[in-house]
Amino acid sequence: MNREMLMLVDAISREKNVERDLVFGAVESALAQATKKLYPGDVDIRVAMDRDSGEYETFRRWLVVPDEAGLQNPDSEEMLMDAPRSVCRTLKRASTSKKALSRYL
Repeated sequence: MNREMLMLVDAISREKNVERDLVFGAVESALAQATKKLYPGDVDIRVAMDRDSGEYETFRRWLVVPDEAGLQNPDSEEMLMDAPRSVCRTLKRASTSKKALSRYL
């Protein structure tokens, strides 16, 4: 899919006379929106695409709050004491999310 993605970006860029980076930004945004559908609640997803290889990584971002403040929004916040453990969980899920995301592409 990576090569096809690069070919798609190049084709759109040429046909619409738009900068490649603008097309890459739109693709990253679309992938982030599709990934959000995999998670319940309001989650913050970011996608970074390598402009040369077409490889992309998906990240779920959390707001780390002080333990004494407590969680106001559990879908997007993580307490400081739980943050290192959550990072490992999120990285494991991110590696499988590409497979799940392929259902939407």
